Amino acid sequence: MKQLFARSKLNPILRPNPKNAWEALKTYNCGALYDYGKYHLFYRAVGENGVSALGYAASEDGENFIRQNTPLMTPEGELEKCGVEDPRLTKVGDKYCLTYTAYDGDTARLCSAVSPDLKAWERQGEMIPNWNAGRAQSFTVSWDRAQTASTHRDKWLKAGAIFPRLIGGRFHMIFGDRHLWLASSGDGRHWEPVWEPFLRARPGDFDQIHVETGPPPLEIKDGWLVLYHGIGRDMVYRLGYLILDKNDPRRIIRRSKEPVFAPETDYELSGTIDLTDDDRPKVIFSCGATIVEDFLRIYYGAGDTTVCTATAKLADVLEVI
Repeated sequence: MKQLFARSKLNPILRPNPKNAWEALKTYNCGALYDYGKYHLFYRAVGENGVSALGYAASEDGENFIRQNTPLMTPEGELEKCGVEDPRLTKVGDKYCLTYTAYDGDTARLCSAVSPDLKAWERQGEMIPNWNAGRAQSFTVSWDRAQTASTHRDKWLKAGAIFPRLIGGRFHMIFGDRHLWLASSGDGRHWEPVWEPFLRARPGDFDQIHVETGPPPLEIKDGWLVLYHGIGRDMVYRLGYLILDKNDPRRIIRRSKEPVFAPETDYELSGTIDLTDDDRPKVIFSCGATIVEDFLRIYYGAGDTTVCTATAKLADVLEVI
């Protein structure tokens, strides 16, 4: 694999903070947005009670972040009682859109919230309440004990990435794990899925047993740049890329044959992995990315424990694709 990304010398840039009970055990899997000259991170934090909340941090240079001492969002209601997880952050027009996984201790459900200012968030509930994993041709894997133990597996849904502008007058989203799917919406609240998988694993490649949504798509000259996660037979999470048609996101123009980022450092290969099986994956997991001055910056969870960042020249990444 060609070395495209330069890891920050400050990695991990966010670590668990034992002074705050709500983020004392883990800080990872963050959504990211560059807006009005600042980098904004919404990160997943796990506290002493084992429940996930969302924290907020901001930076002017993308590496040195000032954290908010209180959580931005904590679980509310039955669907979220065991955690709000893995945020992905997008701005569509003048509205900030947040997707996250609500976990009730049995099943993961994809939910959303909107804000005019990144501070006050209005929850919108489940994005696809009629989801049926069987109809969508999803499947389970042995190393994801939470999903295999779920009594409502057909409702299992996570990882939503909203496109940052309307296409054909509608909101669009890539979502899911195991396969990826597409959905669209007229109002950004009520979503209509395409039940046929949009992207599947490929035999013999780095993504041969599992694919999962990465950050929200990024608009570039050639179309939409989409990062996604793939797991191979060696049980390692790696990042791959797609280029989608700018006016028709159903059309894949190119798909990377090789991964462009994978866990290598000690802080990426260690940590407290959420999955508990003996063959659990080695994990780098990205929910957020930005393009600023022709550099692609990814933010990712390392070993399900800390937040890290790395940058690459956009032109170099596109050459690989």
